[in-house]
Order: sequence, then structure tokens, then C-alpha cells
Amino acid sequence: MMIEKTARRALDTLEPYEIEISDLDVVKQFAHGLKPSDVLKFNLNTNPYLPTPVLEAFAQQITALDVNEYPDATYISVREGLTKYLTRFGAKVNAENIMITNGADEALDHVTKCFIDEHAISILPQPTYAMFKVLTEIMGGKTLAVPRKEDFSIDVDLIRKNISTKTKLLFVCSPNNPTGNTTSNSDIEELLNIEDIVVMVDEAYGEFAKESGEESALKFLSKYDNLIVVKTFSKAFGIAGVRVGYIITNTEIMNLLNKIRFPNSVGTIPVAIANIALNNVDWMLSVVKNLISERKRLAQELSAFSEFRIFPSSTNFLLIEVSSDWSSENIMLELMKRGIVIRSYQNPYMKNHLRITIRSPDQNDKLLENLSEIMLES
Repeated sequence: MMIEKTARRALDTLEPYEIEISDLDVVKQFAHGLKPSDVLKFNLNTNPYLPTPVLEAFAQQITALDVNEYPDATYISVREGLTKYLTRFGAKVNAENIMITNGADEALDHVTKCFIDEHAISILPQPTYAMFKVLTEIMGGKTLAVPRKEDFSIDVDLIRKNISTKTKLLFVCSPNNPTGNTTSNSDIEELLNIEDIVVMVDEAYGEFAKESGEESALKFLSKYDNLIVVKTFSKAFGIAGVRVGYIITNTEIMNLLNKIRFPNSVGTIPVAIANIALNNVDWMLSVVKNLISERKRLAQELSAFSEFRIFPSSTNFLLIEVSSDWSSENIMLELMKRGIVIRSYQNPYMKNHLRITIRSPDQNDKLLENLSEIMLES
């Protein structure tokens, strides 16, 4: 039996999301002599700081958790906690307008399943988060790439020109991964005024944008019925390994999402940790401010390399364009030999770019030291 013949046709041409290299493989393939624990990950945009207050509070609760039972499938405790937390973003949101998911990727998966089938098109302002394309194509849909402007801002006029009757979903990542810039609320409102499409705004890095003085799209929830906002605990809250994300939208769209969501995709332990994290917002805010300070310092230090162009960022990472005399791939590989992992981009939208996560001061110093050595040796 040829299994390929029974699989969905959408998988024939699907290019899967590239899974990041493991610490063990970094050591085996590149950094011989190092241990996996020596590897520094500047490629995942995670928080370098353990949320110690959260873990200490969780340790006091763990023996009393009913892990033998399914969690409350409504996740009402987290949703109610989020209604208070989201007021920081200028939004008044009711608990019934929030859905808890297994990380932001499950949230994006639910949204795509609701609006994309084999007849539908989603628009991607490129470059942007690669999973948007993958999720659309898994559902058999087509993606239409609309290039961003030279400064990586969204080209609203070009998007309008590319809207058709098959266009169902517009993905907007703000701040955008991997470019680091936000989409202005004026541009988002223009997009929301396009008829018969749903605008999905991914605000995974929203906490960093907020502390940088940027606005959230949440302010438009009460005004527009075609807006979905996705957020996560993974980045600023420092619990990427716990996998908790959430969707905020209006009642009509939420009713659709509830038709397809899994009843227990978020476990008892992630729910408990998310609740504790919401009681430790001050810790999160202090870490975000420290990372923003480090981002500014790292951008200044990296700008001393004549081969680099540093783009402005409202996130916990920096995008760097490498001059044509150098290869971003070679720089990435040379760092990998030293146990330092960064991201390299070689595509039509970013032909020779690096993306570097902001980590702790000592780790950032190690990156700078090794980069200096590589550039001098080459």
C-alpha cells in the first residue's frame, strides 16, 4: 500500500516549518568539545531569565494539584485573570471573549481552521512568521505574499489591490517576527475596514512593544467584528516551555472557534503556572525593561561593525542586514562552531540577514566577543 496515495493532497507540496536545531546536534555537528549545556540559544526569542518567583510559588502548590483529573476545560481562572491583565493594553475584555490555547501556535491553528479551506486565500505581508504559511497550506488553502515596504512596514494599498473574493484571512504579526517593527494602529484600522476578511493580529511580542510606547490592536475589539488578537505567555513571562497562549475576539468569532477547539489541550500544570504568572506581573515588567535596555546596548555595540545594518526593534530581538561582502550563513555557522546559535535568512525578502535574540548581559557580551573574533579572522 502506498501511504502517499491516501494522504491529503495538500501535503504533497507542503514545506513544513523548519524545526530548530537541538543543543545536542549543535555539539555533535559543529561545536565539538562542548557540552549541550554550554550552547547559547540566540535563535528562539525566548526569555533568558527563569521566572523564579513563579516557580517558587508553583512548588508550594504542586503536591495539591489534581493531575489525576482533567483540568477545568473552560480555563476560567486564567481567563478571568487575563481580563484584569489586559487593561494594561487599554482594553476592556470579558472572560467569554478569551480562549486559552496550548501556546500561540495552537491559537493560530484554530484561527486558520475556522477560515481557510481549499478555496480560500490568506494574505501574508512578507517577511513574517513562517507558520502562517504552513498553517494555511495544511488546510489546503493558498497564501498570497504581499511584500512589505523597504522599512518593513505593511503596504496597505498593495494589500487592498490584492484582495479577491477568495481572500478570507489576513495575518498581521505586530511586532513582526523576524523584522521587529510594529504595525501602526492606523494601518491596522485601515485593514479592518476592508470588507469580508478577518484580520488576525499576532501580538506575541506585545509586552515589549507596550514598554517601548507602542499601542495594541486590542483597542479595536469593541469597534470591529473582524478582528482576532493572539497573545502568549511564552516571551515576556518567561514560560515558553509551559505552552500557554490565548485568543481575544468578539462573541461571534469565539462561537466559531469553540466549535473546533480541543476540550483539554492545556493541562493542569500549565493552567496553574499561568495563574501564578498573572500574579507576578511586576517581575515580568522588570525583566522586559532589562531586556529592552540590553537591546539598546546590543544594537549600539553591533552598529560598530561596518558590515552590519541594525533595524529598529520593538521586541526582544534584533534584525541585522549583512553587507554583500559577507554571508549571513557563514557567520551563523562560525558562531555555531563556538556553541552560539543565531538565525540566518536567505530569501527574496531578506537576502542576507541575521536575527539575534536579546539575552542576559554576560551572554550578550559572549556573543559580541565571538562575533568580533569571527569578523577579524575572516
